[in-house]
Amino acid sequence: MTDHNNTEFKTLIMPHLTAAYNYAYWLTSNAQNAEDLTQEAFTRALAAFGRFRKQHPKAWLMTIVRNAFYNQQQQLKRRGEVVYLDNFHEDDCHSDELMSSQTPEQQVSRNLDVELVRTCINYLSREHREVIMLREIEGFSYEEMSKILECPLGTVMSRLSRARNRLKKLIQKQGYRQEDQHEM
Repeated sequence: MTDHNNTEFKTLIMPHLTAAYNYAYWLTSNAQNAEDLTQEAFTRALAAFGRFRKQHPKAWLMTIVRNAFYNQQQQLKRRGEVVYLDNFHEDDCHSDELMSSQTPEQQVSRNLDVELVRTCINYLSREHREVIMLREIEGFSYEEMSKILECPLGTVMSRLSRARNRLKKLIQKQGYRQEDQHEM
């Protein structure tokens, strides 16, 4: 790789390292596996950078993360290893600035809300977690998601709609359970 390509890679791709890791984490449900997947994706991105058209670098990188994940899953299946895709556990991380500007009551309420949403996302299928993460957390457009997920735009929109509806129902259901527990 030339110095120019190296600089261009650092400028276009490296700013999306955190997003790539987050996506890998949502796919793998494990911090170590997410780190390994992110490293694999960046290795592939570096190798393919000469063919990259320099448009939509974040979406391009996310596509590589997703493809690397599915390649790993296929390899595990061929070797007969069990693959668990739907166990999601995320470390509890909060913005220090947001937390310090809130009253203790607001912090407790926010923590309960964040935990409720995380718990409910855990109950979504991997396919639905993936579209929620890409759209609601990473802010990708429908067109970008279509490229990343390698499916038609209509499929992305319907999948996201179903995921949102499912998540809403789960939050409502879980929210009622939490209220019942607090009243006891």
